[in-house]
Amino acid sequence: MDTPNAAGEVGAVACGDGLKLTMGFDWKTQTITAATFQTFDSRVRLG
Repeated sequence: MDTPNAAGEVGAVACGDGLKLTMGFDWKTQTITAATFQTFDSRVRLG
């Protein structure tokens, strides 16, 4: 997606666990034209 209209992150991104979501909107038709997401998982085990 070249230019998203909205983007957000949720989770503990600093620790490596989270989700990033970007979306594109067509304001004229009030529809979502594109959406992408990326997940992050640190998979680090302690002990």
